[in-house]
Amino acid sequence: MNLHCILPVLILFGLLTDIPNARLAAQTSDAPQNLHLFLLIGQSNMAGRGTIEDVDRQVNSRVLMLDQNLDWVPAVDPLHFDKPTIVGVGLGRTFALRYADDHPEVV
Repeated sequence: MNLHCILPVLILFGLLTDIPNARLAAQTSDAPQNLHLFLLIGQSNMAGRGTIEDVDRQVNSRVLMLDQNLDWVPAVDPLHFDKPTIVGVGLGRTFALRYADDHPEVV
């Protein structure tokens, strides 16, 4: 296994160990309860390049993400922030909204 395969796992592990310390952003009043966490990891082309519309920025209080500061914030598109000049709509938020619809008891 080469460094290109291991490095993302190490970075991910570092981020996940900070999740319990992440605080909820001002938009939500309490820490997430019954949280189901999904890591959507893939090629950079999965990050999303679609045109962002008003509907993509609507807040759903049960669909959250960690921002650059490891704060829980409502998940609105764009979900990623690594390529600010080409960011757009991807599949992550749509997946989360549909999962939330099918599992009304979870965040």
